[in-house]
Amino acid sequence: MQPIEIREESCAFTPDRIRDICVFCDEFDTSKGTELFYELFPKFIGERQVIEETSSHVLLPDIGPLTQDHLLIVSKKHVPSFASLSVDCHKDYQSLVGSVMLKMSNLHPTEEPLTFEHGVGTVNGKFIRCGGCGRTDHAHLHVLPVSKDSHRDLINNLSLQIKSELGFEEHSLTDPFDPNELISIVVSRPYLMIGNRQEGKVYIQNDADEIPSQYIRAFLGGYLGIAEYNWKLLLAESPQLAEDRIRKTLTDWG
Repeated sequence: MQPIEIREESCAFTPDRIRDICVFCDEFDTSKGTELFYELFPKFIGERQVIEETSSHVLLPDIGPLTQDHLLIVSKKHVPSFASLSVDCHKDYQSLVGSVMLKMSNLHPTEEPLTFEHGVGTVNGKFIRCGGCGRTDHAHLHVLPVSKDSHRDLINNLSLQIKSELGFEEHSLTDPFDPNELISIVVSRPYLMIGNRQEGKVYIQNDADEIPSQYIRAFLGGYLGIAEYNWKLLLAESPQLAEDRIRKTLTDWG
């Protein structure tokens, strides 16, 4: 990856701001992984955190996984959301997402891959994280297996909660992994996105109020009965559980 100072002007943040907040830009080595990962899990020193690398993206295990095989697709460029992805990266993104979804389905035949994103955007010139994880404003898509029986009700219940609690503007996505469709709906606004291989929903934030951090993770934890949905608390209180899930994930995807 290029040093922050000479990256193209696709970034919405100043170099100093990136260095202060972005675990991926400041600490990331695509030949290995993030410094934070090895600080949290020293037993993995000498092993790769990076599962797969393409020209524009990397695939990683989530450091605070909700389940085994909870993955992140991360843009190499510092963009605040996948709705901000440059056109030259679209095909690479779609190809990687497609291969990850296929392998996830093969590994978990009774489950369906679920994806979600907290897309950073602007409202009246103010950057809004839209319930992101609190660690980075760098685009990353979550992918994890969820029971097929739960999928439809899960998405419908999240939709009801977002509209009743947050009043966000809802749009359907015919292809959740087509950046052009996402961009045409979102433009530059902050959003929440959730989807599977067949369909997706995007919820647009039109005010400048910050929503609770880890918003979708909190919903998934409650709906799926996952007590350790908060990645910070998981690492503080149950680090061995996180390590075991990551170990199994790296084995599955190695």
